[in-house]
Amino acid sequence: METTIRATPENAPLMRKVIAEWPELNNCIDSLRQQGVFPGLRVMSITVPEGCTLDDLIKPHDTTEKNKGSPNE
Repeated sequence: METTIRATPENAPLMRKVIAEWPELNNCIDSLRQQGVFPGLRVMSITVPEGCTLDDLIKPHDTTEKNKGSPNE
């Protein structure tokens, strides 16, 4: 099953972040904007597996030990 998440004024900042962090989608939208055929975020929707949220589409911060730094810093 799938869920469609539509851009709304409430989730617009998160939708922008998803687009920015998803290079292929960002490039596609940039291309459509340059052609003048993308009317804006208000028409944007993303279809995802059921239970998936916009937060799930954002790259998680790397919290591995090697990237945390020394405890003495």
